[in-house]
Amino acid sequence: IIFLILFAGLRGDFTSDYNNYKKIYIEVSESTWREIFGFHFGQEIGFICLTKIFATVFHSYVIYFIILSALTILFLYIGLKDSVEHRYIWLSLLLFVGVGGYYDSFNVTRQLLSASIVFLGAKFLYNRNLARYIIVIFFASFFHVTALIMLPLYFLLNVNLNKKNIIGMCICMVGIIACLPLLIEIVQTIFPKYAHYTYGMSRGSWKFIVAPLAVFILVIFSLYVLPHNEFNLKNNRNRIQINATIYCLFFSILTTQVFMLGRLIYFVQPFSYALLGNLCALYKNKSDKQIVLFALICICILYPIVIFSDTGYDPYYFFWEMK
Repeated sequence: IIFLILFAGLRGDFTSDYNNYKKIYIEVSESTWREIFGFHFGQEIGFICLTKIFATVFHSYVIYFIILSALTILFLYIGLKDSVEHRYIWLSLLLFVGVGGYYDSFNVTRQLLSASIVFLGAKFLYNRNLARYIIVIFFASFFHVTALIMLPLYFLLNVNLNKKNIIGMCICMVGIIACLPLLIEIVQTIFPKYAHYTYGMSRGSWKFIVAPLAVFILVIFSLYVLPHNEFNLKNNRNRIQINATIYCLFFSILTTQVFMLGRLIYFVQPFSYALLGNLCALYKNKSDKQIVLFALICICILYPIVIFSDTGYDPYYFFWEMK
């Protein structure tokens, strides 16, 4: 974990938003608390206040990046302790690094921090403690407003997985995909700042479906080969993690139409990675378990190579190597 924190925190400016966050840090450090609460910054107030505290205490943007990385990774790790069989936490962490949001946190830092806060409160979702869950979601939204998507998902992730509900879920998802251009037009009307956000509203690549689809296939394979009733779908945690895996794939499909929607994946990804760890713990057949683990490890190694090749992430360099 320490290595992951330092590798992320000591990175150079090879991502598009690195210098933007550095600029925010400098502007906030030079602003008074009165100016901060004047809401003239474009980012969420929770993130700006956190930045002001770090700037006041440490006076170093490098330490600032290290602490942001540490919070993101530690919150995720604590959430995994409540979500996955302990001896397979390593697998869920590997999935986070290989196909999850770890590398994306180098760029979309606020959103990954917000998503890790949401996952930190996963136990309230499992225990159906709606009041505490809402508090966690609203707190996370002070770092990135998209955390509010997890409010309706509280109910959607708790839906029982029977034939009727699965058919209804599929029909709704197909309907949303078909009506997406109209829905985007409505959103742009309500939130004019997105009307000219052509980059975020453009189509994404089909390559973003690869990882969620692979995870989904491995989950289906695991459920198929496991002994009957070995995986209890009436268990809240199991049901929520299965539903989250479905929504992870759904959001990735939406990304092919609207690139920005892919960022919703960050909020449900950790649940699907925890699910794979829990499923691996149930395997009695050693060869089946080895097949799944080998496939997951290969995906975690190959996926970032394919995705980040010839992008801003390639090559990686540390902050002291910046030009």
